[in-house]
Amino acid sequence: MPVFSYKALSPGLKKPKEGVLDAENPRAARDKLRQLGLFPVEIVQEHSEDTSRPANGAKRWLSPRLASGALAVLTRQLATLLKAGLPLVEALKALEEQTDNPSQRRVLSQIKDKVLEGSALADALGRFPRAFPELYVNMVRSGEFTGRLDTVLERLAEHLEKQQLLKSRLVSKLAYPAFILLTSLGILALLMAYVVPKVGSIFSQLGKNLPLPTRILLGGSEFFKQSFPLLIGISILGGVFLNRGLKTKPGRRLFDRLLFELPVAGGLLKKISVARFSRTLGVLLSAGIPLLKALEITQPIINNVLFQEALQRCQERIREGGSMAQTLKESGLFPPMLVHMVSVGERSGELESMLLKVAESYETQTESSIETMMGLIEPVMILFMGGIVGFVVMSILLPIFEMNQLIK
Repeated sequence: MPVFSYKALSPGLKKPKEGVLDAENPRAARDKLRQLGLFPVEIVQEHSEDTSRPANGAKRWLSPRLASGALAVLTRQLATLLKAGLPLVEALKALEEQTDNPSQRRVLSQIKDKVLEGSALADALGRFPRAFPELYVNMVRSGEFTGRLDTVLERLAEHLEKQQLLKSRLVSKLAYPAFILLTSLGILALLMAYVVPKVGSIFSQLGKNLPLPTRILLGGSEFFKQSFPLLIGISILGGVFLNRGLKTKPGRRLFDRLLFELPVAGGLLKKISVARFSRTLGVLLSAGIPLLKALEITQPIINNVLFQEALQRCQERIREGGSMAQTLKESGLFPPMLVHMVSVGERSGELESMLLKVAESYETQTESSIETMMGLIEPVMILFMGGIVGFVVMSILLPIFEMNQLIK
């Protein structure tokens, strides 16, 4: 029987308790520790090697990529086939035959061949890091260890589907305002570059003093026409410097902090990050991944340096015997409800279920916030563009009205 070394928290201990025990798999080891009143932080099988990435595998940038939506569908289909009792190889073959995507078919074929050669599914998936992220591979490995691969795949499919649904709703809500804004700016640029100068030349031939709004419009048009190449150059240089700045840790930290300070949007971004953190960590823990490993996997998924640094401090504190809830509270990034639920989960040993409840709550709040934000953006944008168009029309019509007065 395999032997596992472990670190576990106990209400009466200041530091994690370390030891070894024998169990059939990590899930059984986790259950044994809970029966002893311990909350497992880290469980490692003795004399085991992590082969999730082949030593001589293809370069990461050469690995095929799967869209998040396609990965969610693939995971759901594989879970359904395994639930129906199909052997893993037959299920992979069925998925390979039904897909119309050549890249996806090639990936599935290579995975099936590796499984036929005796490799674990997680090891085969690990050969394609751009298609199957670390979270995915580790959850599959956990499912294979526990003999509950179909159940783990179902949870993974639910996680991917929820992430994709949230992303789709956000994109769909932003698509219409973005289209209107870009169209309006394009029309405005066309007016300023071609239409307004021609109208201005007609007015200048009259030799009359033009109204102030008209002079402002003509001046802005002339500036835009003459400075257009300069504006393009400044935009390109600004984009290059911003991109280089975001690749440095201080620059990214400053950018992420500024994002959280934005009115309305900052609160929404924070809720999205909290929901993603709670959902990802909860799913990993429910699949039997030890807490320290789960925190390590979660960090790159939350694309925010402030959250990543908070989770790194959390890992260090847990290794020293500290409380995860207290560390999250000290960071100032996590809302009180999440901190309270994590504290309850640590004391009760049901941390994963508490995190999933928090995720459900914040996903609902995120959807509500998106609806509210979109309800504000559309009328503000209409008023803004209407005001600009109204100014252009007024600036052109005022001289015409003055000319009519002189004729009379």
